[in-house]
Amino acid sequence: MSIYGEAPSGAVNGTNTVFTTSQPFYPGSTRVYVNGERQHDGVDYSEDPPSTLTFAQPPANGAVILVDYDITAQGANYPLGQWNWNPEGYPAGSVLYYGPVLWPAGIDPGSTKTAVMVFGPGGAQANGIPPLAAGQPGPPPQLAIGNVNTLAAGSSATADLRETAPGGPGIPSAYALDLGLPQGSPGTVGSFLIASAEDLVGTLVNGATLLFNSATGKFYPAPLPFLFAYNVTGIPTTGTSGGQVRTLSSLTIPAQTQPYLPLVFASVEVAGTVNTKVDLVARLGGAPNTQEAPRSAADSARWARRPGACDHPRVRGFAQRGSVGQVGAGTSATVYLNAEQQAATTDEYSTGRCVFTVVGAPLSS
Repeated sequence: MSIYGEAPSGAVNGTNTVFTTSQPFYPGSTRVYVNGERQHDGVDYSEDPPSTLTFAQPPANGAVILVDYDITAQGANYPLGQWNWNPEGYPAGSVLYYGPVLWPAGIDPGSTKTAVMVFGPGGAQANGIPPLAAGQPGPPPQLAIGNVNTLAAGSSATADLRETAPGGPGIPSAYALDLGLPQGSPGTVGSFLIASAEDLVGTLVNGATLLFNSATGKFYPAPLPFLFAYNVTGIPTTGTSGGQVRTLSSLTIPAQTQPYLPLVFASVEVAGTVNTKVDLVARLGGAPNTQEAPRSAADSARWARRPGACDHPRVRGFAQRGSVGQVGAGTSATVYLNAEQQAATTDEYSTGRCVFTVVGAPLSS
């Protein structure tokens, strides 16, 4: 039997070093606390069985001294029916009972394996009782799928069962099953080849895309609709003369896979008299140094120029009437840049610096 949290007898006056326990202690079983701080046997105090404790230094005046110890079997004066609430060194709410325990009818653990005990002022009395009857099964626990996490490929799957509700009499407990599932390993890269397609009209070419025609319900190969540009550099100047058409430069655009509209950026520096009026004209097709295009006068883009310095390039598009001004798919085209004198006078003029660029804007078929 053990006693916990006992205050030993002795004056706590700052000079006394000898204290006595109420019961004889078993040597080496004492645990002494001064103001809650554990003291060490053989250093801070020494045991003098059966019940004396001697401190190396007197505890301070008013200090709280508590002792835990085991009672020896001989010479013990057991207290009867005493209770110690919240004993030192144990969680709050703990209760310690001091006193003998009596089983007046004996104990037969081989048959009943159970006993009932009544604690009272005269001690505790216990009698054997028959085994308790088995109760009815409780409600089965409830199980739900909790969190499902994806794990790295090759890792082991995990399962964690956690309680979400403890349950009680007539109330089922509840649990959630958390799972960790590894993802599959990446597969090999496959390949896919279209040998033929019933809805495809025409032949696929490198760099083409497919356009759907709702009228026919078919797909047609077509180039991606990107703008393209051609630029002419190193355009020579022309000398002083008058009254004629001069082709300053020409640009031949190879056949494209889709129809397009040429846009011309051009500018020229003209030197002449105050009567000089020269048009800078871009003509689609025809021949050099001619004033008319072979298909229509609409296949031209015109800038009026007076004598002066070359300004920033200006853009002109060929007039659009039906297919006029367009270049069809699979057809090469030549654009001429002419200086054409338009005034009644034939005063002499010359040309200097010149800029000439053609941009093709793709059109739908």
